[in-house]
Amino acid sequence: YMGGTFESIMAQHPAVTGELKVISGSSNKSLVQRICTRLGIRMCECVLKPFSDGELFVQVQDNIRGADVFIVQSTSSPVNDHLMELLLLVDACKRASARQINVVLPYYGYSRVDKRSKDARQPISARLVADLITSAGAQRVLTLELRTGQIQGFFDIPLDHLQFNDVLSTYIAQNIQKHLPSREKLMIVSSGKRATMRTKYLAEKLNCAWGVVDGRKGLNEDEDRKIGSSGLETPDLSMLYLLGDVREMNCILVDDIIDDPAFLSQATLLLLQHGAKKVWVAGVHGVFATDGAIDVLFDSGAESLIVSDSIDCSSFVSKFGERVVVIDSSELISGAIRRIHFDEKLEEYM
Repeated sequence: YMGGTFESIMAQHPAVTGELKVISGSSNKSLVQRICTRLGIRMCECVLKPFSDGELFVQVQDNIRGADVFIVQSTSSPVNDHLMELLLLVDACKRASARQINVVLPYYGYSRVDKRSKDARQPISARLVADLITSAGAQRVLTLELRTGQIQGFFDIPLDHLQFNDVLSTYIAQNIQKHLPSREKLMIVSSGKRATMRTKYLAEKLNCAWGVVDGRKGLNEDEDRKIGSSGLETPDLSMLYLLGDVREMNCILVDDIIDDPAFLSQATLLLLQHGAKKVWVAGVHGVFATDGAIDVLFDSGAESLIVSDSIDCSSFVSKFGERVVVIDSSELISGAIRRIHFDEKLEEYM
């Protein structure tokens, strides 16, 4: 399906109106360029620059009147700048008379707060961001691995939620499981309760055992956080518990967002103390809240860190080399964009 030029496929869909246009924000242009290459089209030219007082200036330089526009922007750090830039791009496309404005969010920032906690005097940030994107003029949203599924319900416009599990399982099978000695076994370990469903799915795909490390004392959003001298949360290893026998196992420790390394580093130590041979850490979004986040993780004994390219991790790859593995998501996203443009079903991506 991915074969052939965009023009040749377009000729087979005469009912489709509106030229496909892809616009990139500044958060992850390398990913957008790969998406455009797979689609066989040129990325739209845009001017994105700050004024002297920090305000953002946005201008789309291509003609997008009547076009089917896809704006690709991860709302990653600096989150507020990237979010505002996205809203300005949406408004610019609306005022330029684009036929359809689609927002592609490889990473959805402000997703951590998706419900009210015990203290009712706080916002539901994930809902507020959804309202901002909708109010700006977006008509459809395409996301990659939301932190929680309920965020889909925050939007009053169509939303397609892409799953990264199959891409991740393929990488693990071809690059880790395949190269294990014949007598060594693989085990998928969930980093807390939230990643349990992903862990079970990966274990079934890879035909291996699975387990859970949990007990995040001080890491619950509703509780006071325990902060160490480094500024990182420092859970007590004695408060963690392990479900499953990891002795002589090669473990893949799975999470969705990898930001603060404190829990993952402690979980890695716990697995090694219980007899695991090796531990890899895998997640979808490499947020990396601090400069020393990956150092802490590797110091605990992790073999490597595996993330998608939903957030630009090029600086970390330059520093750590092959120990930071970035899986390309452009095939998944470009395939979804193409199917949305041609009004085709997306079940295999979701």
